[in-house]
Amino acid sequence: MENSDSTPWQATLSDWCIVLHPQIYDTIEKPGKAFAKLNCGCPVALLGRAKKDPRYNAEISNAFADGHRLVTSPIVAVKDGKYYTSDTVYTLDENEKNIDFKRWCEENQCKEVLLDGAWDQKRNQGDLILRHICENCGKEQILSSEEGYKQGWDYPPKMGSFKIISPRTCRECGIETTLWWEIYCNKTPLDQLSERHQQTLKRILAEPESIMP
Repeated sequence: MENSDSTPWQATLSDWCIVLHPQIYDTIEKPGKAFAKLNCGCPVALLGRAKKDPRYNAEISNAFADGHRLVTSPIVAVKDGKYYTSDTVYTLDENEKNIDFKRWCEENQCKEVLLDGAWDQKRNQGDLILRHICENCGKEQILSSEEGYKQGWDYPPKMGSFKIISPRTCRECGIETTLWWEIYCNKTPLDQLSERHQQTLKRILAEPESIMP
């Protein structure tokens, strides 16, 4: 199953809560410290366990696995009870909400935020010419966003968002050795990242200027 600009991924999260992004990476062991209102003025994301995610494929070792805990990219809209990121629409299992977050919700009412045109903006970025740099093997190609997407690159703005930590890989490489995996799955502190990961982090935080040809 593949998504397109007009058909974002559909996924469900269980045991979820709303968190500040990217501060969640600093408090991943104690997500209670990262609870946030949707209208707090800071980027917010969802922390939860993947459930019925169409990207899951048991035959692929680096696929998202059902039950795997993940941090989404920032939320751009909440509409009809669904949470929109740049490439995925999340449904939240209200029966499997983090217990501490249930208590937090009783004290802090979350408010809807308006859709900010992310879909239109994303569609207009298909002709961006960018240096596509695989953070794993070092492969580099100058391609339009559309060309990179068709060739299997995991690269913003088609896959993920600029300045947000997520895999930056060519079609031949997996995600187990990416910066995202190192921070989220291996829980490596930022000050203990390898030189390669530090360079990737620096490049991501300076996007898109850092990958302009």
